[in-house]
Amino acid sequence: MSKQDNLESEKKDTAKPHNDTKDKSGFGATSKLAPSPKNLLYAIILFVFLVLIGINFFWIHKENNIQKESIENIGLSVQSKLDSLSAGLTNVERGNQVEHTESQELKVRITELESKVANQGSRIVQMGVNPRNEWMLAEALYMSRLASQRLIIERSAQSALTLLLETDKLLARFNDPKLNFVREALSKEITSLRLLDKVDHSGIIFELNSLANEIEKLKIVELTGGPKSSHDKLSNSDSNSGDEDQLGINRIGNLISDKFANIVRIRRFDTTIQPIISSEDMQLIRQSIQLQFQQAIYAVTREEQELFQSNLERISIHLNKYFQMNESASKFINRLNDLSNLKIKQQLPQIGRASELLVSYLNQRNDELLNTDLYQSKDPSEVGE
Repeated sequence: MSKQDNLESEKKDTAKPHNDTKDKSGFGATSKLAPSPKNLLYAIILFVFLVLIGINFFWIHKENNIQKESIENIGLSVQSKLDSLSAGLTNVERGNQVEHTESQELKVRITELESKVANQGSRIVQMGVNPRNEWMLAEALYMSRLASQRLIIERSAQSALTLLLETDKLLARFNDPKLNFVREALSKEITSLRLLDKVDHSGIIFELNSLANEIEKLKIVELTGGPKSSHDKLSNSDSNSGDEDQLGINRIGNLISDKFANIVRIRRFDTTIQPIISSEDMQLIRQSIQLQFQQAIYAVTREEQELFQSNLERISIHLNKYFQMNESASKFINRLNDLSNLKIKQQLPQIGRASELLVSYLNQRNDELLNTDLYQSKDPSEVGE
């Protein structure tokens, strides 16, 4: 049909040539390049096709962007889930470690409790198999340890010696040949304490207290060559004079001499001039000497030889400086010098070996008694196996 239409249109064009010339010359003539309906249709179709292609490209691009965003979101969510899972795994591992540690601690505690229960059981068994005179060994151990403490803390050799002698008596009453090595060590410690040079600390302290009390009886140094009072002179003149007239003259002369004596004094200074000491100062000096005696007593209790001697030397210096050197003061100073030459520190021996040997003997004895009791409680066939 399209071919026939084309032929008919060509015939019509050849049959009307005058119209073409008229159209060309007229104002309403049309151009040869005017689009035909067919071309217009093609153009519209092409435009629609291009629009559809553009819409399709835009849609595909948009879908790609949406897919990318969704993929990124999915990746982020997956990563966050992985992080949470890893954190959960870490927490689980930490919890497992804590539980493992707690389980180990529980095992250690259970082991300790088992050992304590076993020790208590063995001790109960020992209490059942120990003989009745076992208390002697326990008391001997206690007294030997107490002797060591007395010697170290109180530095009392006599009390330590008494306790060791009582310990030896208890071991002798127990009458076990296996204790001979303990008694031998004990006898050495007793001998060392008996041969010790004893220092009578109590006697020295008592003597220092007595000397401190005698300080109040010593006389203070007085000024030599001092003027006599007018009262003394009047009394002397009264005793020497029997005549009343002579007595009156002597009184007048004594009064005149007293007046001039207060104005002019003649003295000889063959020695160093000592300042006049007031009663308050002398009281302070006595208190200082008392304090030095107390420090010397403290040094005796602590067995500090240097502190003891230095305090006694200071007391002697104060006595020579502020007190009259009469016979009692000289004897006082000589006794202080004798006391300062005394040795108040004792070289104490070391004891405690006997108590250590007694502890080892007790442990060995308890083990033997326990093993003997367990052997007797078992079946002989089990023991043979």
